[in-house]
Amino acid sequence: MEPKKKSSTGEDKSVKDKLESQNDLEKELSPLEKAQADKNKGNKYFKGGRYDQAINCYTDAIKVCPPEEKQDLATFYHNRAAAYEKLMNLKMVVEDCTEALKNNSKYTKCLMRRANAAEQLGDLTQALEDVTALCILEGFQNPKSLMTADRVLKQLGQSKAKETYANRKPTMPSKHFIRTYLKAFTQDPVINEAGTLDQSSVQNGETDIPDTDSPYYEALRQMKAEKFEEIIPNCTKEIDNDQSCKCVEARLLRATFYFLGGETEESLADFKLLTEDDVNKKIRVNALIKKGSILIQQGKQTDGLDCFAKAVRLDPDNADIYHHRGHVSNYDNKRLDPDNADIYHHRGHVSNYDNKRLDPDNADIYHHRGHVSNYGNKRLDPDNADIYHHRGHVSNYGNKRLNPDNADIYHHRGHVSNYDNKRLDPDNADIYHHRGHVSNYGSKG
Repeated sequence: MEPKKKSSTGEDKSVKDKLESQNDLEKELSPLEKAQADKNKGNKYFKGGRYDQAINCYTDAIKVCPPEEKQDLATFYHNRAAAYEKLMNLKMVVEDCTEALKNNSKYTKCLMRRANAAEQLGDLTQALEDVTALCILEGFQNPKSLMTADRVLKQLGQSKAKETYANRKPTMPSKHFIRTYLKAFTQDPVINEAGTLDQSSVQNGETDIPDTDSPYYEALRQMKAEKFEEIIPNCTKEIDNDQSCKCVEARLLRATFYFLGGETEESLADFKLLTEDDVNKKIRVNALIKKGSILIQQGKQTDGLDCFAKAVRLDPDNADIYHHRGHVSNYDNKRLDPDNADIYHHRGHVSNYDNKRLDPDNADIYHHRGHVSNYGNKRLDPDNADIYHHRGHVSNYGNKRLNPDNADIYHHRGHVSNYDNKRLDPDNADIYHHRGHVSNYGSKG
């Protein structure tokens, strides 16, 4: 006997009755109960990994929930934030957590969730504020919250330090340091151009630099007057002038003072342009020397030494190359060839110009004459302390012994640098350092 079949009309009526019954039940629910039902439905979707559907349910719950039910609203917003978090929509996580906290300011789970999202978005200030509030609410008893606070605080400190460093106003080192650095480059064409100024005119506020409004010449005036802070801005103006004929020199000067001011990357950028093939040889060599020194300081020994090698190929008679390369004595535990580095280091000071042989009897004069930057038929400055300082080290040239009484006097007088009753520089540490070595010349017989 065949089972009795239900008519399709009967089945449709049964489904329809169930739906109507369910609708009637929902109609009987209060707005809050309806919101709770939507939330529960969203929780099921969430546990099943269907986060988009869960978000829709939580959204429905938020819409029907009465605004006075703040605790429930906070829960609905937080649940939706959790679903957004699973979808890596961090911006919406922050927004929903913010809404939740407006309704419940002590919602600890919400504070932690917003702190984590803000941290990932890079808003470390917001993250620190949230995790700090969380620690306070927990009485500083939750190790996880404390570790999060410590991590965010460190990141924020590092971020602020980088920001401060990037925005800092570059400061120049002491005038004494800059003076010493510049004197180490006897072949720097820009420094030598500034060195041709009449010293007495500079002291009176005037110079014999050509009467021009060129920012480059103004930079030379500032360098001669030791107003070093004004050099970079004037050089930049010169470089930006398309009609300038001193653009290359200005860039060399700017690169030098970028380095002295601690702006290493800006300095290297300028030196890179100055080492192109079409740049004047003297300027190019000077840039290679300075660039090489910077690279070596950064630990890039191979690149730095390559700069010195290029400089040697361009101008093998340039004393500055060997002087500065001479300080580089040991890299990668490999000793430099003493027949190469040592010789060139010290021969660099002698600087045999125009292929003329130095007179061995006058070696003390010519050896250090390169530092005084006074060539040709010009007489050396008789008050220059460097002459007497280094002459004291020269003990035997041409088998002639120096008078030991005179050697000691000149050696140490060179450090004291006080002639014709001129007052000592009270801020110069070198004076007092070497003065301590001079125990009592007056008591010598």
